[in-house]
Amino acid sequence: VAGTSHVPIRTIEPTLIPGAAMVLRRDLENTFDDLAILILTEQGGKLGFIPRDRNEVLARLMDAGKCLFARLESKEWHGDWLRVSIRVFLKDV
Repeated sequence: VAGTSHVPIRTIEPTLIPGAAMVLRRDLENTFDDLAILILTEQGGKLGFIPRDRNEVLARLMDAGKCLFARLESKEWHGDWLRVSIRVFLKDV
């Protein structure tokens, strides 16, 4: 997960439980990345973004109407920075 240092991560971190579902939403108004995908907690808290070097295929799938979601794999503090890993899934409907 990219951008965790730009959100109130100390407030969000206690709610992050391995296996918890994460909501993925395209951020079409992002001026830094045309393919940006927001990662939100189920409660709607902004966690960060899919890293830019990994978002192209996922963004194209989402733009084509595919439903993607994620699950929290792990979290680990490195000083003041929280490393968060997720696994992305395609929900075939």
